[in-house]
Amino acid sequence: MRSGAGESLTGVWALAPDGGRYDLWVLGPSGRVGHFVG
Repeated sequence: MRSGAGESLTGVWALAPDGGRYDLWVLGPSGRVGHFVG
């Protein structure tokens, strides 16, 4: 995962074994956490 200059963004992917779903946790520069499940 790439981010622009001055940004700090870390993503952790955990792919489910069924191959179609995803579970993404994103930690933003201010300590905010985003959780995306699909």
